[in-house]
Amino acid sequence: MTDISPAYLAGSEHTNRVFDRLAKHWAWERSTSRELNQQFSWSPDHRFRLADGQLDPGAWWHIAAAKEPLGLPQWQAGFSEDSPPEIVMAVTEELALTGSAIDWTGEAHPALQPPADRRTMIRILRDAGWRCVLRDGLLDLEAPDALARVQVRTDPPGDPFDLMGHPHLYVEVGPRGSGGHPPYWQALLTTAAPTVVVDALARALTDPTPVQRDRDWMNRHLLAHHDLADKHRGAAAVAGPRRRYTKDDVRTAAAEVISDSLLWVSAQALTVRERIADHVVPSHSELRITWKDLSASAQNLAATLVADLVREAAGRTEVLVGLPPQSPRSGAGENRREVPQLGLTTSVFTNEDLCDTAARVCAAQISWIDEPSGLADSMDELVIASTAGQPGQLAWEDVVPAEREHAHREVRRLLDQAGTDAATRALFTLVTPDGRKTATTTTERVAAASARSPLAGRLVVTEAPGPGGPPSAPPSSSAARPPR
Repeated sequence: MTDISPAYLAGSEHTNRVFDRLAKHWAWERSTSRELNQQFSWSPDHRFRLADGQLDPGAWWHIAAAKEPLGLPQWQAGFSEDSPPEIVMAVTEELALTGSAIDWTGEAHPALQPPADRRTMIRILRDAGWRCVLRDGLLDLEAPDALARVQVRTDPPGDPFDLMGHPHLYVEVGPRGSGGHPPYWQALLTTAAPTVVVDALARALTDPTPVQRDRDWMNRHLLAHHDLADKHRGAAAVAGPRRRYTKDDVRTAAAEVISDSLLWVSAQALTVRERIADHVVPSHSELRITWKDLSASAQNLAATLVADLVREAAGRTEVLVGLPPQSPRSGAGENRREVPQLGLTTSVFTNEDLCDTAARVCAAQISWIDEPSGLADSMDELVIASTAGQPGQLAWEDVVPAEREHAHREVRRLLDQAGTDAATRALFTLVTPDGRKTATTTTERVAAASARSPLAGRLVVTEAPGPGGPPSAPPSSSAARPPR
């Protein structure tokens, strides 16, 4: 027998352990249909039901939970045939825990409570080194070895009754984007799956305790991943505990990866305009006015200035990873595009609007550095900072695989911390020479941009005068509706 860790790489086992444990320890009833080659089990109060051998291969194991005995399912879960029984049992154990001796309504049972949120599940996974990315209404959490993912639908949260078509929570094990091939195994849960069940599933996925398998019966792909991980662990043990890089080397690599990514997006004028189009202009949040609601010339100007801010931010990404500020990198702040001509008949947006929007663009771009292969391509050719200029200069690709993978995980963790609106907002804090925070007006920023632009002298920046009086001050209230 071979010890396999983590358990999600173990795959299925040809035993009836799940049914045996429910019957022996929790007094569940069971039945077998030899004609259908299926097994069934149900709790003493008939609120929880379990079956295997279901026709749909994606939910070979099927769990249903109802508040009333034999009632309509409140939530469902499915596991494919090759799912490790240890993972399935993590869920069934929560069902077997009784809320009280007499529970007429089912409301006292912890596995029938409506879910509050998924924060505990996220914390369990992230504490184990799983990387978290939120995009397009989907929360994607990936294991450090990139061989397991938990995806949670947040907007919309999924169909409460459609387990196979629109599950709320989806677990898949196997390489991401495996060329149309199905995952090694998968799990699905509907929207109302209770917190205790989801948290138990997360703990089972992150439990480092090895499980035993017969190598001759294991899925050959899972066995190959296990053997490769063992080989890397052995290489790390032979190399000894000393690493050939420091924590600051990892932070520097993260800062360089972020900088390169921000420089790339800042050079895509159309991309920046498209990305900010649906964002609400912060100073007009009460009216829910977005950037695309502004005139075309105002949108072009805003996109140019936001791209300018992102490009400048690419030169000081050290602040996002806990390093002291350094001199701006090559490329940051260079080759600014021409600033479009725009006569401001009213103050349609403020400098704070630009900074907030640029921070969101940066956060979104950092969050997109999520694919393990993409991170490796961006990072592995970089020189390890502490070896730069030395006779033994090393790139990250020169590090032994186990150490390099550890560095990749650390960089992903730093990217998770950096890729939030709150974190990236620090890139745009304006400070005066005496240390006071400040913010320039829109007119001043546009004028400064135009002064360094080939359009200097052609850019018109004016503010509409009040009736019979001098130019009015830029309105600060979000109630001021910008011209269309």
